[in-house]
Amino acid sequence: MSAQLLLKAHQGLNQALRQLALGCGVKQTLDSLIQLAEEITPEVRVSVLSYDSESQTLSTLSAPSMPSEYNNAIDGVAVGPTVGSCGKAAFFKQEVFTSDIYDDPNWEAFLPLARMANIRACWSLPVVSSRGNLLGTFALYLDKPAQPSEFEQEFMTLMSSVAAVAIEKDEVEKELYYAATHDSLTGVANRHQFCARLDQLMAASHRTGAPLALYFIDINNFKRFNDNFGHAFGDRVLIKVAERLRSISRDMDVVGRLGGDEFVLLCPLQQDTCAEAIHSRLMNELQHQLSVEQVDVVASIGLALWEPAEAKSAEQLIADADRQMYQNKQSLKRAD
Repeated sequence: MSAQLLLKAHQGLNQALRQLALGCGVKQTLDSLIQLAEEITPEVRVSVLSYDSESQTLSTLSAPSMPSEYNNAIDGVAVGPTVGSCGKAAFFKQEVFTSDIYDDPNWEAFLPLARMANIRACWSLPVVSSRGNLLGTFALYLDKPAQPSEFEQEFMTLMSSVAAVAIEKDEVEKELYYAATHDSLTGVANRHQFCARLDQLMAASHRTGAPLALYFIDINNFKRFNDNFGHAFGDRVLIKVAERLRSISRDMDVVGRLGGDEFVLLCPLQQDTCAEAIHSRLMNELQHQLSVEQVDVVASIGLALWEPAEAKSAEQLIADADRQMYQNKQSLKRAD
């Protein structure tokens, strides 16, 4: 690669950074980077893989010039010291320049894929965040054995740096969105997000005609838990209730925490009779089978139904379920 091409690369990368600053998404930014790389070095094909720290695996973020069969096959590949070029680069967080895939024992298990994709060399760099965390890999593939030149190594370093900015920016935005929409203790939707989802589902129900059921859940004697066992125990109770609600909810349902010990569960229904079945299951899970550290936990539950023909607002629906919950709580107290 000549100095003139490297200058062109710098200009293209600066443009990508400007677009990123103006709100361009991570996928669009990475696609632009790959297009730039393949224009400057037409003999290469580029892929960017993302890293999942929990599973310690790599997955394709963008690799438009690679065969889809190849991309699909390496999705979820484990990071390791003997796993191809990208797996090794990710494991050691160091560049790995494989000049001939056919002679590299790390590629032995992937040779059928390499032949299918017509690749002989792979130059891979780790993509690392500003905090030193692994984000993924940036790789160039060639159809002939080759080692990168000094200019090509510099070019790849620049490209992987911009890819790191794009991926890290995307992760930070996702973290901020999650923090703004979820309860920090239990991980369920916070009040603002729950009410927003309720408005959305009510609007959808107007179109489909399907009813909604809203369950208001309040933990009995929660103050006593805090007073007798401490706030850390109270937090564990809240987490346990949230986990139980998530475990019995469907993908379409919404679990939220309104504050304190008040939870809500919103369920789109096929028909009104489904609401009672869900209610019975909630009572079984939250009034008879729930304990934390051998301390029994009981919750009171209120149910409010909403039909699309009703003029009732989201706030009124929540208030109705709250009122029903309070009546049920009083009934439980009288029964005790």
